[in-house]
Formats: sequence, structure tokens, C-alpha cells
Amino acid sequence: MQSLNARCYRLHPRGFDEVRRRMLIVLGPLAPLVIAFVWYFDGRIQPNRSFFDFVGLPIIVVWSTYSSVRRARKEWETLEVEFRMGKLIRKRPGYPDLEFAPGDITRIVESHKGMVIETGSHFRRLFISKHLVDYGDFRADLRAWAPSVSIVPAERSIRAWVLSVASVLGGMCLFGLGPIYLMGTSHRELVVPLGIALCLANFAFILVFMLRSPEMPSRFRYTGWILPALPLLAMFIRLS
Repeated sequence: MQSLNARCYRLHPRGFDEVRRRMLIVLGPLAPLVIAFVWYFDGRIQPNRSFFDFVGLPIIVVWSTYSSVRRARKEWETLEVEFRMGKLIRKRPGYPDLEFAPGDITRIVESHKGMVIETGSHFRRLFISKHLVDYGDFRADLRAWAPSVSIVPAERSIRAWVLSVASVLGGMCLFGLGPIYLMGTSHRELVVPLGIALCLANFAFILVFMLRSPEMPSRFRYTGWILPALPLLAMFIRLS
């Protein structure tokens, strides 16, 4: 391994425009669907529409979208990647530092969007955007830092696409559609088994993903434990 002087790389501020556009493409159609689902199940509980349905809920959805974009911009502007003391380190305020040694790297996959630095663990991988300032210099430093690891071009994978779609749908069911259905279903015999299933699924999410993933905000490692309590609260409300 070639010795490298400590150097810090950051993302170009203008590169966030593309990220924001992709976020709005996803969140734009999703917002009306969220409102429609809440209206549907809320209407089954109380037929008469309230102030919350027509004013409160749209305001919450719009504010959540705006907050998500603003939070993503802050994370974009504060992210740092540096070579220091023989390690590659990713720093992002509010998240645990992600550190790699050259021997940790198994493969580097590069596409038109940037590169993914992979390790033996699915939870320890790092995406480097091509909007990184001096991306070419970073690429050269990376090759000198881990010369035994090849940089290979990305290939389209149906399996990766299916897994991505499945993870999105699973998250929607676990944190969105499942709790909403639990609160609105007229089949009271499903409340207890569904509530227990959601509670166990939340525990599994915490143990398998939240505690192991460096992409999970540090604060969520302490506040996320409230998630399993939400289905239990919904069960109590429905059965009381």
C-alpha cells in the first residue's frame, strides 16, 4: 500500500440539485397516496371528515417532504471522506464514522453515478458520488491506497432491482400500511395477531438493521426503540 498524505474530500454543493430532483420525483407521487390511504382508513373509523383530513394532514405531508429535502441537503453539504493514518474514513454529522482498512475492501464497482466500495458485510459499504470535488484525484488515491482491489464497471442486475423494490415495499408495509390497516380494519379478530406481527417485525428491524447499519442516524439508535411500542399502543386503542 502506498503511503498517502491526509486529504479530505467533500461533495460539490451544486451536485445536490440532481439528488433533490430524484427525491421530489419519488416523494411527489407518494404524498397523494399517503393522504388517500389515511383518508380511506380514517373514513372507516369516523365517516364525517374533520379539519385534520382537509388541512392538517396535507400540511404535515408537505412539511415532512420539505424537511426531508432540507435534511438531505445538510447531510450532502457536511459529508466528508478522507484518507488518514492508513484508513479511509467517512464522516457525516449525526451518524457513526465509517472506517475502512485496505484489507477490508473486496470490490469497487463504478458506474456513471459514482462508485460503491464494498466489503464482506452488506452493512459496511460506501457510495462515492461523482459529484465529489476532485473525484478523479480521489479515484487515483483509492487505487494507490488499495492497489490489490480492482475497480470494475457496474452491471445491471435484476436481482438487485428486485431486492430494492422489495425493501421499499417492506418498509411501507411495516411502518405505513400495516399500522394504518391495524387502526382502521373492521375485522377485530385481526387486530391482535397483526399487532403482534408488526411488533416482532419492528424488533427484528432494530436488531438486524438499525444496530448494525452505519447509515442509521446515531439518535435513532436510542429513539428507535419506541417503534415496537406503536403497534402495541394501536392494539390497546382498538381493543379498549
